Amino acid sequence: MKATLTLLGALLLAPLATLQAAGGDRRLEPFEPANGEKLINYHPHFQWRGPEMTLDDQPECEIQIATEPEFKKLLATDVIGGGMNRFYSMVSLTEPREYFWRVRIQKPEIGPWSETFKFTVVAPEKQFTIAKGSDSAAVLATLRKAAATSKSGHTVEVVFEKGDYSIGPVKDRFDFRIHDVPGFRIEGNDSSITLVGDSFFAEVTGSRNVEIRRLTMKWDQPGHVMMEVTKVLPDTREIEVAMLPQYPLKDLEFFWPVAGGNTFLIRVDAKFPGKYTGGITARTPRQRLSEGSYRIGPIKDRDFKNWQIGDRLAATHYRPGFIQNQNNDKLVLKDITLVDTPGAISGNGGRNDKVAYLNVDVVPDPRFPDCRLAGHASSEGGRIAAWIEQCDFHLLGDDNYNAGYFFDYELLRQHDERTLTMKIQPWDELIFPGDRLRFADQKANRGVGEAIALTVDTSVKDEVKVTLDRPLPSLPASTIASNNQGTQRYVYRNNRQHGGRGHGLKFKGYGALIENNTFENIAGIGIYLGCPEGPQTIARSADMVTVRRNTVTLCGWHSIEAGQVAAPSERIRIEDNVIRDSKTAGIFLLNVQGALVRGNTFESVTSSFAPTETYESLIVKDSMDVRVSDEVRKDARLKAKESGK
Repeated sequence: MKATLTLLGALLLAPLATLQAAGGDRRLEPFEPANGEKLINYHPHFQWRGPEMTLDDQPECEIQIATEPEFKKLLATDVIGGGMNRFYSMVSLTEPREYFWRVRIQKPEIGPWSETFKFTVVAPEKQFTIAKGSDSAAVLATLRKAAATSKSGHTVEVVFEKGDYSIGPVKDRFDFRIHDVPGFRIEGNDSSITLVGDSFFAEVTGSRNVEIRRLTMKWDQPGHVMMEVTKVLPDTREIEVAMLPQYPLKDLEFFWPVAGGNTFLIRVDAKFPGKYTGGITARTPRQRLSEGSYRIGPIKDRDFKNWQIGDRLAATHYRPGFIQNQNNDKLVLKDITLVDTPGAISGNGGRNDKVAYLNVDVVPDPRFPDCRLAGHASSEGGRIAAWIEQCDFHLLGDDNYNAGYFFDYELLRQHDERTLTMKIQPWDELIFPGDRLRFADQKANRGVGEAIALTVDTSVKDEVKVTLDRPLPSLPASTIASNNQGTQRYVYRNNRQHGGRGHGLKFKGYGALIENNTFENIAGIGIYLGCPEGPQTIARSADMVTVRRNTVTLCGWHSIEAGQVAAPSERIRIEDNVIRDSKTAGIFLLNVQGALVRGNTFESVTSSFAPTETYESLIVKDSMDVRVSDEVRKDARLKAKESGK
């Protein structure tokens, strides 16, 4: 398929920062939901156009939603900062009727209200009910029939009568598939579903307006097993462990197979739940001593440190989670609880526009009070990226939400200085005319140039041919390109992450608002901007990101980090955050070109570190135009002078 987007079309898809309000004033222009549009969504996606955004001027927009055009009784109202021009409401619109909405700039100064738009929430064309007490076969039959009905072109709702259900095992990888549908809604009515076996609840692909809400998802087997160290053998670098008796599975192979792969055996911190203090490499030898008892080792030198009798280990491996989603537009999960889920919330979903996770919780299994793992969050790409709000992620066995996950483009041919062809995978983010591409030599781990895409041709399978706005020198064969605008307008606010083996939030792309979140007891970096993802993705960066009013407590490495060597990150605001008990640095900026760092507070509350261990509030390396002010220092461990400032 050959892309035919004009530059005007690209601007219509571009983020707020590239658009000017009509007439040169600061009046915003609503366009989604369109005036008069009919939809089945409980949670519509709202979007508008507005003035240009800069590092110093990121307008805050106020939105109002009402059931009458005078807006005397508001159904929902909110203020969105960070220059965002989109909104998902935590309030559900469950009544089929007309609604009205408008938006205006509230800060730095109040602007005029936009035109008032109205839309109508209508009942789906077809409805299916799953009766309380239905067995697995009946539940699956109804879900599959509803999905087939929707694929034929109807909007559909499936309603669970409140109850406890069990599904599976199934031969397929998915219990049912939602594919190429115009609208699909699941109303769980606070029911619980127990999945038996190893399958996703659903695969959702190529669909629009999909909502799943008010469900608790459980699995018949625990997502991990806890063990206790019974003996330490320093001469051979081995340990002996025994599974805790309350766990039903006694064979470690289920959670930590000899073959390894997506498998983790990690030591947990007894004092700080969710704080993981090291791991054992997959394929490390082990010997079964008796039922539920093993000798493990020899363990690598770097991992064999400070082991003691009574230490706890958690073993887990990835398995299918809740849903797998690809190429969807407006998919909403609302009021979903996932119990002990070692598969991501939504698999490795890619190319999904306007996904929303609203009040989605990942929690430990209450059957096991000594639980130290609850699951994983999600990895997601998307032209207009996810909106995540009021979610609670407990005791994650890996990284938390990872936005801009997918691999970059590998250079196949450079035809001339302005034209080249790159390899593209089905999960890669799309390129549009007007996008900025950054090029890096993955062998040397260094940037080799950047340019704007003028034309894009994907008519050859697995390839993309791009004409650039400027000449590039001869590129090394090991060049990869990163589409910095492949993930845009990402919002992560009012969430809590308690514990994590990897990093907290990771973002790569253009335009993000990360505010009012809590990250605590995380082994890696709390908030990580522009992070690399292995050798394929070293050209990633973050641009126009606001990180404000977050609390980051006892995270390893740096509490907040932005930038990397191969590609500069730009226009980063880190404001009014509270950083407690950092390890290496409170804030670390690497190759950042333009940043405001102000009003951040550094405290000590956990007593995790010895008073002799010190850290720096801010480290700046290979960066320029970094403005620092109003730092509040309440932690005696802070060094008197920061390096590189």
